[in-house]
Amino acid sequence: MKIEIGESLIYSWLRHVNGCQLVQTNWKASPRWDLLHEEELLKILNSVDSMLKEKYGYAVFKRNASLMQVLQQTECDLVGINVDENKIYVVESAFHENGLNYGGFGDTVQKVLAKCVRNALCIYGYLDSIKNVDVLFVSPKAGKSLMDRLGPCVQDVQDLMKQLGYKKIQFRVIVNDEFQNEVLNKVLVISGDVNDTNELFVRSYHMLMTGDSGSRVEIQKDRKRRREEIAKYMSESKYSNYKVGQIAQIVLRNILEKGISEELLGKLKTKESSKEIFGLNYPLLVGDDDEYQRRRYYVEPVQINGKSYLLCKEWFEYNREKLEKWIEENE
Repeated sequence: MKIEIGESLIYSWLRHVNGCQLVQTNWKASPRWDLLHEEELLKILNSVDSMLKEKYGYAVFKRNASLMQVLQQTECDLVGINVDENKIYVVESAFHENGLNYGGFGDTVQKVLAKCVRNALCIYGYLDSIKNVDVLFVSPKAGKSLMDRLGPCVQDVQDLMKQLGYKKIQFRVIVNDEFQNEVLNKVLVISGDVNDTNELFVRSYHMLMTGDSGSRVEIQKDRKRRREEIAKYMSESKYSNYKVGQIAQIVLRNILEKGISEELLGKLKTKESSKEIFGLNYPLLVGDDDEYQRRRYYVEPVQINGKSYLLCKEWFEYNREKLEKWIEENE
C-alpha cells in the first residue's frame, strides 16, 4: 500500500483542526451508488467548461467526455465530514519538492481546476445530505506566477457556481504562507495530544523530535527560533502574563459589552468573519436561537446591545496575535 505522508498531514488537519469525525483517504464513488441531480451536474460541468474555454482558452475536461466518465475517473485524495456542522471537506493535495507543477503554468492551472470541479461534482452527486461543501486544493509551495494565473480562475469558478445557485459549495486554494500557518503549524500545535498510530505524519514528527539525528537538531533549531519569536512578541505585549483564553474572557468580553455596531455584531456571528478576524474555526458569538456546539462556548453569556450571546472558547496560542490586534484597534 502506498503511504503518502502529505495526505497523512491533511488527514490529521481535517480530524483535529477542522473537527471532522469521519475522514477517508482516496475516496471514490461506487458504480453501484445512485447518482443524484444528474441534469444539474451536467449543467455545472458544461457551464464551467465553456466559461474557462471562452475566457482563458483552457480545455479543462477531455473533449467529448461524458458526465459519467468524469465522475467515474474521479478519486478524491481526502474527504472529511464534520457531522456537528453538517459540512464536508473534499481535499486534493499535491506535495512537489520544487513547487506545484504538472508540466508548465497552463497545464498546472487546468489540472488543479479539473481536480477541484470533478471533486465538487462527485460530492454533490453522491452525498446529497451534506449541505455545506469546502472544495480545497492544498500544496505547501506554489510560485507567484502560477498563483497569478490560478487565483483568478478559481475565483471565476466560484462566482459562476454562485450564479448557478450553489452558494454553499466553496472553492479554495491553500498554498505557501497560508499552508504554513493554517495547516502545518496548527497540526504541529496539537500533535502532542495525538497518539493514533494511523496518523503517520504526526508519528514521524514525534520520532524526529525524540530521535538523535541531524533532522532532530534542525527541528530543535526551528522550534527555538519560533519560541524566540513568540517570546519577543510576548515581551512587547501588555497581555504577556495572560493566557490567550483569559484575554478573550476578560478584555474581549469587556469591549463587546461596551457595545458594538450591529454590522460588526452580524459579522462576529459568522464562521467566515470569525476565521478571518480571529483565526477561529467557529463563530465568535452565537445567540440562543442559533445552532451551535455547546462545548465550544463559555457558559457565562456576554451582554451586547441589550441581548445575550455566548462567546467562543476555542482559543489557542496561534490566535493570540490576531486577538490582540483586534483589541488594540477596537479598545
